[in-house]
Amino acid sequence: MLVSRTILGLAALFALPSGTPGARPAPRGDPDLRLEHFVLELREAGSASNGRAVREVGLVCLRRRAIEGGTQLECECLFRRDGPQSQDGGGDEHVLHVEQLSSAGTRLDWREWGPGRARSFTAEWTADGRALRTVESCRGGTPRETLSASEGAVMPLYLLDLARYGRATSGRYKRLDPLARNLEAVELCTSYKGEAGPGRRTVEIVRDDGTLAGRFEFHGTDLETFQWQEGDLVARRVSVEEYAARSAPPVSAVRPP
Repeated sequence: MLVSRTILGLAALFALPSGTPGARPAPRGDPDLRLEHFVLELREAGSASNGRAVREVGLVCLRRRAIEGGTQLECECLFRRDGPQSQDGGGDEHVLHVEQLSSAGTRLDWREWGPGRARSFTAEWTADGRALRTVESCRGGTPRETLSASEGAVMPLYLLDLARYGRATSGRYKRLDPLARNLEAVELCTSYKGEAGPGRRTVEIVRDDGTLAGRFEFHGTDLETFQWQEGDLVARRVSVEEYAARSAPPVSAVRPP
């Protein structure tokens, strides 16, 4: 499964110690850490009772932690690949997205890697706060760009965090897309589902061309399901125990010492 805008749509730490989802357990009782786990499901037409067959295609872990002078937001994704090579995790696709928001400045780091390829992308504000300086590293070289942002811009995980806590409920934003390496205009809107119970709401982010850039279902401040784009790929929240079980390699793939 190639990691592209078609798969992610959402649109980042270059050397975060935990390389794959589930590799680092959350410290219990840490008030500075929010941790959410999801399974990525592809809902296809099939013979299930509801007319839809569900196939698991990956995992997502969202983290929010306090750092010196601010906050760090993280999104860690694992995309399963079909075939024997995926049984030991060697054929899987990985994406690590981190945003550091602190008194020292704002920085986005994105890393993606899979069989035979790797890419990283970083972005941070210039000293005058009117542009974003970006660097992309891949096999094709290390392109550097400066994106004009004189009217302001927002990082993608930070925009989601604003929506989570009700600090952004509607409006138009310039959002950085790490996949396109550019700023895109998006419209954010919130709808409330009183019939589904108190505190339930849906946040949608839509691009100028009408395509979906994210749909997020919240209960209070807890994220329950989300999509990065319109279609059949859905992230469903699961318990930490279920996430750990799904992160573990199959018994047949465990090699003896």
